[in-house]
Amino acid sequence: MEENSLKTAIIISNKFHLKRASVIAKRVGIEASFSGVFVKRYMGDEIYGFLREVPALLYLYLKG
Repeated sequence: MEENSLKTAIIISNKFHLKRASVIAKRVGIEASFSGVFVKRYMGDEIYGFLREVPALLYLYLKG
């Protein structure tokens, strides 16, 4: 981002990704705003995504 003189970012993803995305952005020094989407049509995938994020977040925190 520095190479392109960018100071902030907007990160858009499924709602279940936002916590992990915010932790990663903070770790690499990106000042960001976040917007999550929930796709009701794909409810099963959304539920699976939320459940999958729990171990993903644990791994991220433990990995450091």
